[in-house]
Amino acid sequence: MKPVRSQQRFNSSFCFNCGSHLFLLASVFFLLFHSLAAGYESKEEKRVLILFPGQSDLAAYPLVEKGIKSSLQAGNEFRIEYFIEHMDRYRNTDPTHYRQLLDLYRLKYSGKK
Repeated sequence: MKPVRSQQRFNSSFCFNCGSHLFLLASVFFLLFHSLAAGYESKEEKRVLILFPGQSDLAAYPLVEKGIKSSLQAGNEFRIEYFIEHMDRYRNTDPTHYRQLLDLYRLKYSGKK
């Protein structure tokens, strides 16, 4: 009986084709992501703080947030990072609470423009 060598040839040619395909695929992904990253970096970054007066579980807030974001992104001139705070103002009406919230927001966002 003779050993079967055709399987070895098939595997070596398969690996060669597989390697060239992987190289081609990797090159395409590199070029694609490189061009996307270059376009992303060219936009100036802006930060937006959205303050909601009520508590976070109100049903209207996700719709309002979506509307604000879609309006701001319509120009597509900037990359926008959003910060969203819910002040729960209706349950906390004490003026001291407002001052403490203001102090908290100043501290929390002091390093951000």
